[in-house]
Amino acid sequence: MAKHQSVRTRQLLEAIVANFDKRKKAAEALMAELGIDVELTYATKPPMRAQSIETFSKYKQIPLSPMLAQRFDFASDIVRGLDVWAGTDQIATLTNAKHVKLLHKSLRRHWVNSAPAKYDDASLSLFGYTVDVPENIVYLAWTGEIEPQVYVYVGQKEESYENLDEYLHWCLTRP
Repeated sequence: MAKHQSVRTRQLLEAIVANFDKRKKAAEALMAELGIDVELTYATKPPMRAQSIETFSKYKQIPLSPMLAQRFDFASDIVRGLDVWAGTDQIATLTNAKHVKLLHKSLRRHWVNSAPAKYDDASLSLFGYTVDVPENIVYLAWTGEIEPQVYVYVGQKEESYENLDEYLHWCLTRP
């Protein structure tokens, strides 16, 4: 089962790459209508071998799940327009960034049932963020299953997914 899931993860990542130019044109056109002049790019850094991922706890790392192993074997950082999926080498630094800590604490205190309110720091990892939009963040929530759940916060909206493949499918098909 894990091998099937990891193959699907890679296929979804490859489909996201193949679909980027089409989505880029639509996103740039929408932003232009709003008076925002931006050129969206897709970029990756070469994969780095990793065995674990940092959590928001200074004292805990969690072994990579099969889906996450495929994601990090695909590339380290993945930049899709303004959205960044951080590589394992960047997660600890980003987790300790002031704007991330402030958002994390705010979600925990003020957003009932948000990932930071439901799970302790040792059960949460940073997965992604949006450049220059400090209220956008993507968490991995380690809930006792092999694969972590994915929680996405975009402004005042929350989306959650049972695992990375469901999240990647949403990224591929969202309007």
